[in-house]
Amino acid sequence: MKHLIFIFSFLFLFSSTSFAQKLSFGVEAGLISSQPYNSFFSSLKSRRNSFNIGLNLNYQISESISLTTGLHYLRQGYKRKIWFGLDPVEEVKVVDKFDNLAVPLAVNFHLLKSKRLMVQLGINVVYNFNTKLDNIEFSAYQNDISSNLRNFNLQTTFGIGYKIIKNEDSDLSIMLKSSPGISNITSTGSFFSRYAPKNHSFSANLIYNFKLKKSKK
Repeated sequence: MKHLIFIFSFLFLFSSTSFAQKLSFGVEAGLISSQPYNSFFSSLKSRRNSFNIGLNLNYQISESISLTTGLHYLRQGYKRKIWFGLDPVEEVKVVDKFDNLAVPLAVNFHLLKSKRLMVQLGINVVYNFNTKLDNIEFSAYQNDISSNLRNFNLQTTFGIGYKIIKNEDSDLSIMLKSSPGISNITSTGSFFSRYAPKNHSFSANLIYNFKLKKSKK
């Protein structure tokens, strides 16, 4: 009986250590540009430019494939014009500001002989916890429009990155991501309404990863 306990304990410790050697944690931060239309060039004036930051958990399946999840804070939204009054009509520039938390679920492909080049495919589950309508010309003017938006929306993610520093226990990468929205962000219409506004964004981030345990060679 003691031998069985010892064997199972050893196997559990070995498997836990092997699993831990494939884990890494990361910090990701950078610039993000977002808007509700599926066209980059025709909507440059409507884009809101801000920042995003998050924590990542990575699992290395093999030398060429890894998985990533985590928790990211995204400052998203868009700019637009609204009109008040009848005579005369007053045009006011406003910006819809979305404070979002996103959980990424992504697969990473590590390419080239050096495995420095990365291609990322995935989906973001986005939770909107705060929304404000700000007047650009009168910054003191704010209006809570959270009731106009759904609490959750979905984005797909397509990213390409490169490891500019690659060490045994850590690495530093730069990554460009395009994240087209696939679900309706407004509270009206169906969740996957084709013509409804969606949460489209583009980001440029630095990612620092460090391994939980060093692998022994």
